Amino acid sequence: MFCLACTVPCREDLCASCRIGLRGAPEVTVAPGLVGVAGFVHEGTARRLVHALKYRAVVAAAGPLADAMAEHLPTTVTALVPI
Repeated sequence: MFCLACTVPCREDLCASCRIGLRGAPEVTVAPGLVGVAGFVHEGTARRLVHALKYRAVVAAAGPLADAMAEHLPTTVTALVPI
């Protein structure tokens, strides 16, 4: 098996180095009372995974992306809006 982000041989979807590279993005106030939160900063590992999913149809890349986003969801979420 190979890392979905960097293609280094590993035993999981992402190697340890790439897994550490997924960083949560800061909250952004869009309007009073409306906060936007991205699952991750779109660089490095996250960017490579998005490109693999979007441009090469590597569907397996969706799993680590979803996991990274889910970790950053607050428990008080009332709505999720994909952008």
